[in-house]
Amino acid sequence: MLKKIIPRVMFVLLFGLIIIGFALKESMNNYLSKMMKAQAGSEIIHSGSAFVDSTFNYTKNGKSYQPIPFERLKLRPEIRLCANCIKH
Repeated sequence: MLKKIIPRVMFVLLFGLIIIGFALKESMNNYLSKMMKAQAGSEIIHSGSAFVDSTFNYTKNGKSYQPIPFERLKLRPEIRLCANCIKH
């Protein structure tokens, strides 16, 4: 009797833990982000912000955004994509 109950209870508890983890994922990310910002110095934060602006902020860096055509993507040969999966 006990051998049947324990695995079921463990399964329910682990499943509940996974659900709770997904529900609290955003708050955990916010908490860890705040902790990392608190540990980093102002020089690191400024240099990271400058890097992101210079690389990805196309209005500030003067570069134009050029999307890569699908044909130019270098996909591994073992990756097969069906024609219906590709949206143009």
